[in-house]
Amino acid sequence: MKRTDTTIANSMNSPCITIGAKDTLQEASLKFRKHNIRHLPVVDGKKLVGILSNRDMPQDISTLKKVSNKKVKDSNITSQ
Repeated sequence: MKRTDTTIANSMNSPCITIGAKDTLQEASLKFRKHNIRHLPVVDGKKLVGILSNRDMPQDISTLKKVSNKKVKDSNITSQ
C-alpha cells in the first residue's frame, strides 16, 4: 500500500484516550504525561464536545493541585 493510500483507521491510536468535560486540568495534565499525548478529545457521555491540546494548559502546571493516578479513569469512546 502506498503511503498516500494509508487509511485513517490504519494510522490512528485505539482505544481513544479521552477526558470528560467536567474533569479537571490536573486530570488532563496527568493523562497528557501518562499516555505521552498532546491532544485529548473532550467528551460528554459519548458525545464529542471538543479537543484539548497540551498547549491549552497553563504554562506552570506545577501550581495546580496534583492528583493521584488512582483518581484518574481513562474514558474510552467508540466510533459508530
